[in-house]
Amino acid sequence: MTNATTRAASVADRFLGEAECARITNLSRTTRWRLTQRQEFPQRVEIAPGRCAWLESEVLDWVAKRVAKRVPVGSKPEAAG
Repeated sequence: MTNATTRAASVADRFLGEAECARITNLSRTTRWRLTQRQEFPQRVEIAPGRCAWLESEVLDWVAKRVAKRVPVGSKPEAAG
C-alpha cells in the first residue's frame, strides 16, 4: 500500500461500488478502466473475492483535482510547450 492509500484507508472512509462511482465521476466503466491503466484514476480495492470497490476519499480527491485544473471563464488556457 502507498502512503496515500494507507492514510485514506485509516480515515473514516467507505467503499464505493460501480454505480456510485459512476454517479460521482460521470464516467463510464470503460473510461475509468482506461484512466486507471494510465494511473490517472484511483485503483480499485478488492473487498471480497470477486468484489472490488473504490475508496470514497480517493475518488473525491480525484474529482477535486479535476475541478482545480479547470480554466476560469473568460481566460485563455496556457499554451503547452
